[in-house]
Amino acid sequence: PILGWSRLTGIHIDAHTCREFCRLLDGLPDRTARSSVTTRAVVLWLEKKQSEFKNQGLHVLGPIYHPIMEIHPSHDVFTRSANGDVVPSCFRFFVNMSREKMEEASPFPIKTSYGGPDTRIDIYSFRGTVNNKRRIIRHEPHKTQYGESHNIPPKTVGMWVRLSVGYNDSVEFVTSGLGRMFEHVIQDAQTAVSE
Repeated sequence: PILGWSRLTGIHIDAHTCREFCRLLDGLPDRTARSSVTTRAVVLWLEKKQSEFKNQGLHVLGPIYHPIMEIHPSHDVFTRSANGDVVPSCFRFFVNMSREKMEEASPFPIKTSYGGPDTRIDIYSFRGTVNNKRRIIRHEPHKTQYGESHNIPPKTVGMWVRLSVGYNDSVEFVTSGLGRMFEHVIQDAQTAVSE
C-alpha cells in the first residue's frame, strides 16, 4: 500500500528522470524562441498566399486561425497579455482539399502534436474514430468551432487542418512544403474545370 500511494503522489520519479526534465527545461526558452519566429513568418506567409489566391480567383486557402490574426477570437486578449516575441506554434487553417488528397499530398507527417522538433499536420475531416468504431462526425466547414461563418459555402470540399510548427524546422522548409501542398489543390481545380 505504501508503494502504491507513493506512485499516486509522484514520489516514484527517479533521479535520472528528474535530471532529464530539468535539462530539457534549460533549453525551453531557445526552442520557444525558434518556433515563435518560424510560426509568425509562416502565418504571415499564409496570409499573403491567401490574398494571392483570392486575387487569382482560386479557392485554395480559407480562414487562418492564429492569435496574431485579427479574426481569431482570442486576438485581443493575446495582444494585450502575451509577450510579443512568443507566439503559439500550433494553429488552424482551412484548405480546399479532401482528406484522401491531404493524406496523399501532405508534406509533413500527419500526427497530432502540441509542439516538438518537427512540423506535423493534423487533419479534421468527415470521418473519425470513437472507441475504436468508425463514425461520421458532423462537420460544417463553413463554420468555425466558435460558430462564426467565414464565407465558406456549406458544400465546400475541404477541411480544417492544424499545423504544429517544429522548432527545428526553418521558415523555408515549412512554407515550401505548404506551397507544394497548395499546388495539388490548384491542379485538382484546373483538372475539374477542364473536364
